[in-house]
Amino acid sequence: MALEVAVHTIGQLEQYRNTVHDTITEDFDNVEKNLLTSLEELSVDLDNHIGELTSIEEPLKNSLDTETLSIIQDGHEEPREVLLQDQVSAFRKLREDKEEVLRKLWEDWENVQLQLIGLAAEVLGQDALTFAQVRDEDLKPGQKEKLQNTLTAARRLFDEKGKHHEGLEQDLGGFQESISRIANKTEKAVVEMQQQYNSQKSKLFKGLHRHIELLAAL
Repeated sequence: MALEVAVHTIGQLEQYRNTVHDTITEDFDNVEKNLLTSLEELSVDLDNHIGELTSIEEPLKNSLDTETLSIIQDGHEEPREVLLQDQVSAFRKLREDKEEVLRKLWEDWENVQLQLIGLAAEVLGQDALTFAQVRDEDLKPGQKEKLQNTLTAARRLFDEKGKHHEGLEQDLGGFQESISRIANKTEKAVVEMQQQYNSQKSKLFKGLHRHIELLAAL
């Protein structure tokens, strides 16, 4: 009975491990697809935005900076004359500010990608490491260094988890051996008890038969 329980427990642990591995693999595939999709969409949006800004700025370059524009500000009915040069300078300043914001957002996004790759490497190990190393050719020098540092830390954590799992497997093996020894001892004890029971039953029946014979003789 104890052996059957141990075998059943081992089967459940193996099934649980397979289920967790399949789930993590599927989640990683989904994360990879979402990352690639988001990266492509962000690249397209950024290129379109810069293209629109450039198309707006080009006509302004051909104009004379000393020309004036008539604009109507909010709350005023009369138009106001302003230098085109001032408008162009303000526009360029706004563009530089927006590009700086986009640059910071892009750097943050790259850091998030590295964190996700590191997390995937901690969970999936060599498969994620191989994927990340293949894609590092698209990164800039500074990004490659960050990626390598992330993968080194992730590899170390994955190896530590692997050692922990090996220790659990060894403990489980020892548990199986203990269960086997207990089962063998239990089976041997049952056999001995059965033999003793049969011996005592035989003696009892012999004694009873003897008494019946004595009573019959009387």
